[in-house]
Amino acid sequence: SNAPVVYKDPVVDDPKQRRPDITLAKFWLNWEPKVSLPLKHRNESSYWISLGFNK
Repeated sequence: SNAPVVYKDPVVDDPKQRRPDITLAKFWLNWEPKVSLPLKHRNESSYWISLGFNK
């Protein structure tokens, strides 16, 4: 795409790290994440390292 990249300052009260509350999804939909957070983090870390973002 030829669309320009636009960088904006973050909103003042925007959290730096999100932690969604999945309580309602668990209760009403009987839903649980299929991948544990430690495993997800490990897989994502490996992916980004493989792309060279660890330098």
